[in-house]
Amino acid sequence: MGVRRKLTDQSTQIGSIRPSGQRISIRIITDTRLPGHHIYRYKYEVISKGSKYYRKVDSADSKILLRAGHSYIVTFNKNKYNPQILKLLREII
Repeated sequence: MGVRRKLTDQSTQIGSIRPSGQRISIRIITDTRLPGHHIYRYKYEVISKGSKYYRKVDSADSKILLRAGHSYIVTFNKNKYNPQILKLLREII
């Protein structure tokens, strides 16, 4: 499990970021591999300044391996009850 300090002062609110198939820039705070599955659970914060979710912290699952402390541009699914990162577009350096 990788853990990094978050940059925002907001606390985690599950469901605060509504996945709608959007492309968004995020920074991974924690990465955890779920035992018995090939799925990872991430706590992340939105770093897209133009997004209405800017600086919000939430969690999502993915089959894609991302690393805590790294920032990425990703695409989410459209299921608000099971938010998932579907596609990694690129890492932000």
